[in-house]
Amino acid sequence: MAVLACSFRGAEKQAAENEQAEAQTRLGMRFANGNGVEKDILKSVEWLSRAALNEDADAEVYLVSVLTGIPLEQIISGDYDSNLFKNDFHQFSKIKPFMAFVD
Repeated sequence: MAVLACSFRGAEKQAAENEQAEAQTRLGMRFANGNGVEKDILKSVEWLSRAALNEDADAEVYLVSVLTGIPLEQIISGDYDSNLFKNDFHQFSKIKPFMAFVD
């Protein structure tokens, strides 16, 4: 079972590296949640950013959640104070150092 999981992760990472947006989103969320990999917010932002640039709408929503700390469920339902989001927009500055890979 462990070999299959490792092989699947390798295939998923290869797909993400080949600019497949859905694989990039899945990998980004794995890093965000520590699901099968060590939790790493910076890697999460990297993969979600790449997926968003590849026009994956889900990645954009997940990226907002990761960068702002607003729970995903609240973003999806629209149940959050939009003024809080505007006031915390500086959170997006966290992404700047990691955008060099997409330029």
